[in-house]
Amino acid sequence: MTHQPYRPSNATEGDIFEANWCNHCQHMQDYRQTQENCCDILLRAHAFSTTNAAFPTEWQRQDTGPTCTAYLAEGEVIQYRCSKTQDMFGDQA
Repeated sequence: MTHQPYRPSNATEGDIFEANWCNHCQHMQDYRQTQENCCDILLRAHAFSTTNAAFPTEWQRQDTGPTCTAYLAEGEVIQYRCSKTQDMFGDQA
């Protein structure tokens, strides 16, 4: 199955999706602590329709149900290391 964009059908479904994904995601930690730097994916999902190119591709309807493919469990570290760049300082990542 090809993955289709996911948009909740109503506010209740949206609240459930955000409770399951966004409320436990590392990308939202700054926002929860400071009320600044909200997740760009969440903002674009609220602002654009699924047919707009700006709608987040990370929100998908998959065989297992609606998913955010950018989900990162709270406490996990986002790795920004390029896999094509030689390690110059030992494995410190």
